[in-house]
Amino acid sequence: MRAMPPAGVPVFLPSPDPVQRPVAISVGLARLHERPARDPTVPLADLGVMRHDVLESLGLVTPDDLRRRLHSLSPSDRVKRATKPRGRQSNPRDEGIELLVTGLGAGPESQVIPWELGDQKVATARVTANRIVKKLGAQVYVSTHREYPNPGMLLLSRQPVSARPKRK
Repeated sequence: MRAMPPAGVPVFLPSPDPVQRPVAISVGLARLHERPARDPTVPLADLGVMRHDVLESLGLVTPDDLRRRLHSLSPSDRVKRATKPRGRQSNPRDEGIELLVTGLGAGPESQVIPWELGDQKVATARVTANRIVKKLGAQVYVSTHREYPNPGMLLLSRQPVSARPKRK
């Protein structure tokens, strides 16, 4: 049996002549590197003259002309910096519930919309629906009914759904 080296001693020693490993470069990157640098199609001195010609054709010869032109633009014409949306991204499920709640608000008071939960738990879906109803400020009740054919459904209505039997 082979004896193991003592702790702290490397198992394999490097070769006495260290060699740098070749770097793997993709073919496309190598082709881009081989291309010669582009020469400007127009000499730089001519570009300056052309810039003045373009500004003159637009009627923007002096800084005052440019300032007047910028102030004449409507706010929608001005370039705005794109902003990142702040906060959490909404869940597509939440957008669907929002559509149901707003659609229910436009319908008659007696309307009941069933919302099929799919693989969601009833308690989680109910909390989500109540949160969205509260956010929208709608007068909508979120409930379940024991006699409804599918137990994985929530009922959205503008009136409370009663589980009591009717009196005769």
